[in-house]
Amino acid sequence: MTRKPSEAKRKTDMKSLLSGAGLSFLGAFFTTFLTTPVNGNTARQKASEMAVSMKNLPSRTKENYQKRIEKFYESGHIRYELIHGEMDELKKEARLSAADQPSLAVKQ
Repeated sequence: MTRKPSEAKRKTDMKSLLSGAGLSFLGAFFTTFLTTPVNGNTARQKASEMAVSMKNLPSRTKENYQKRIEKFYESGHIRYELIHGEMDELKKEARLSAADQPSLAVKQ
């Protein structure tokens, strides 16, 4: 038969698990902090650069969005002009071939 652990035992197990996890995190944090090859000035500079970068992110995103819209508009405009140029050529060809055959001539 297996016995269920008592409520008090489960609470102490949870406390020891959480305290062990917390101490492990602190140990890993301080080990990383102490062994990184960056001095305080560099760390502050990087943090301030990151803050400025995050501050400018919405405006850069908006600029990139506008550039993309303009690029797609240009591309679409060029394709539109090409398609209509081809259509005009086909219409001209059709008129010429219709003019060559009097029975199919279209009155303008």
